[in-house]
Amino acid sequence: MIKNIRSILLLACVMQIGMAHAIDYKTHYKEYFQLSVERKNNQTYSYDVPRSKIGSLPKWDGKNNPPISINEAVGIAASKMMEETGAAQTSLVELKLDSKVKKCKEGDCQIDFWYYKIELMPGGRYERANYKKRKTYIVLMDGSFGVRNIIGK
Repeated sequence: MIKNIRSILLLACVMQIGMAHAIDYKTHYKEYFQLSVERKNNQTYSYDVPRSKIGSLPKWDGKNNPPISINEAVGIAASKMMEETGAAQTSLVELKLDSKVKKCKEGDCQIDFWYYKIELMPGGRYERANYKKRKTYIVLMDGSFGVRNIIGK
């Protein structure tokens, strides 16, 4: 009997913890645009940008230098990770420059905005113990971050 009560209490706690991260999709995606979804360390994450912010992001034609260089974007993400983890250094795992297309018509696509998707891990490059602590950051062209949400296990 006591074992069953403990199991029920544990289940209730787990459900409450999971619900704390749950988002109301109907409301959320009226206000946010989803950039990316990934599964990492038994969690599913959504990376979003506020719709209200999209129009004010610096434009880039994809030809000349972007508003924020690769080095600046990685530095911004690394500073954030060091602040969050207390690590003295970070290692780059993956870097991607990507865009979201507003509309395409007969091969002519209008790009709405560009962003960097940067995956880092705390510590030195060969510290395998830190690989599971890696984290993805979305750095927008104004130097701000996309929003990261846990959307499932």
